[in-house]
Amino acid sequence: MKPQRVINAAAPTRICDVGGWTDNDPSGRGAVFQIAVYPHVEVQLFLWEEAGPEARFTLSIENAGQTDPPNPDSPAFQKLPLIEAALKELQIPGHWSIVINLFSHAPPRSSLGTSAAVSLAIMGTLEALTSNRSSPVELVNLTRRLETGAYGSAPAVHNYSAAAFGGVTFIEFPEPGHQEVAVVELPENHRWELEHRLVLISVPNRPTHSETGFHTSRRKGPDDRYRPGLERLEELASSARESLLQGDFRQLGRIFQESTEVQRELDPGLIHPQVERILPVLKEFDVAGSKVNGGGGSMAILASGDTARKHLLERMLRDKGFLVLPVRLARQGLRVWEGSQ
Repeated sequence: MKPQRVINAAAPTRICDVGGWTDNDPSGRGAVFQIAVYPHVEVQLFLWEEAGPEARFTLSIENAGQTDPPNPDSPAFQKLPLIEAALKELQIPGHWSIVINLFSHAPPRSSLGTSAAVSLAIMGTLEALTSNRSSPVELVNLTRRLETGAYGSAPAVHNYSAAAFGGVTFIEFPEPGHQEVAVVELPENHRWELEHRLVLISVPNRPTHSETGFHTSRRKGPDDRYRPGLERLEELASSARESLLQGDFRQLGRIFQESTEVQRELDPGLIHPQVERILPVLKEFDVAGSKVNGGGGSMAILASGDTARKHLLERMLRDKGFLVLPVRLARQGLRVWEGSQ
């Protein structure tokens, strides 16, 4: 039987999160510069408005070939806590049958903010079944609140904002629980040149990065040992925005490089040994700089403007065993639309 409704959603991931740890700073202050990109995530929801004794719900993770049927009425959120919480929060009728198919173009554990993009896209499709129409900030806050309640924690807020707004964003956190998101409007030439220079690599089969004292300590409250590093990351986020607006890609590359070094000082295990070994080699290709993304599962490289040299760089990286991912700037954030039957 054909579904009564089909809802589609797509959300970008993000790279070059300069200042990316400051938005979880217990002091509440921080700033993040980041670039929303494809590879993206896709979600498709199928709805059958059928009466039945209990809700029927299936999540299909296309990449992994997995399906998992949760019980929305279960008092203990055990299998798919975010979706179960969302069904209750949005008051989705219990007799509806829903199938959600998920596909991610980003590889697992690539530190591209993928989990936040997935959560936001799923929330977007579920909300489309109701009369609610949240703004991007409202949907970010709702998704993060439900995810925190369901799992006890949630990805950093800037990851959701990249997926929600797209483009290049600069986010300030003037006080705890408050964010101010600005989409950086770039001249067309700067946008094209940025996309032309970007190279994105991922470490295949990378193990999950273990948390260090830095990450565990800041959950307990402000720690003066890390304050200088976090303040410098906040400054670099602002400098990255200004450099890109001016079209100064050499300076932007230097900022990416320093941001990675500051994060390495805070978390010595951030950079995977395989990435560490190729950092000196990048200089041979005249790259402007590189930025380890998120928790270290991938790295964005700002190559020189020489197309042939960039292609040689990509070939070298593949020969070294890296995944070189196709990357394009995402000018839009989360998109949700009604599909055709």
